[in-house]
Amino acid sequence: MNFGQSVGFLCFLISLYILWQLRQLLLLIFTAIIFSVVLNRLVNKLKKFKPLKNFIDGKKIQLS
Repeated sequence: MNFGQSVGFLCFLISLYILWQLRQLLLLIFTAIIFSVVLNRLVNKLKKFKPLKNFIDGKKIQLS
């Protein structure tokens, strides 16, 4: 191995060590992204499903 390859390998090992130290943060960010995507899809489906709003509007009409 020449000097350039040794420096490259050392930088690779240092970057792996830094990523290993940040693994909890990276997992938390990944989980947050997954959770937000799932929540967004659920909210979009609930926007299309409006029987509760119709029920509440119907009760307001009957009460007045």
